[in-house]
Amino acid sequence: HGDPVLVNRAKIGLGQMLVALSRIDEARPIAREILEFSRKTADRRSEHSGFHFLADCALIEGTLTEALGMYRESLVLVEAVGDRIETSAEVEGIAMALAGLGHHATAVRLVAAMRAEWARQGVHLAIRFWDVLHERYIAPARVALGPDQSGRASSAGRETKFETAVAEALALASRLAPAAVDHAASPHQR
Repeated sequence: HGDPVLVNRAKIGLGQMLVALSRIDEARPIAREILEFSRKTADRRSEHSGFHFLADCALIEGTLTEALGMYRESLVLVEAVGDRIETSAEVEGIAMALAGLGHHATAVRLVAAMRAEWARQGVHLAIRFWDVLHERYIAPARVALGPDQSGRASSAGRETKFETAVAEALALASRLAPAAVDHAASPHQR
């Protein structure tokens, strides 16, 4: 019906599907359109989705510091909205990027903290592309740590308060990643 808000919501669904299919060359322009519209309308939740899709694209490509910065931007936005499950997804994205950058114990601990939050909320998410990314980044981190150290990191994560883990993820992403906002612009806007 030409409603720009509904068009943007449809783009979010399309962007999510394209990322899940690893069609990143198609997902990126959609994510940038989502960001552009969402910023104009001060729609933090939708803006978070745009950053999240860009972060997923970077993680799929293996450009880990870019992914880290994009997940950080998404985390800031979704945390302000107050959605703990979406917040946990951003922390997991940060954890996967950290694992790929060699911060194995931190990554395993952050994922365990987020999965503990899911258990407290009674949530079990099975998202195939996300599970594939976990296998690509978190499983090797566990192997690199070995069973004892990995077990200790997981146990420590389950004991970590949600807010503490979120703050740690945000602080690490802020320290290790460049400003993501510049990367979110379309190539002709950079």
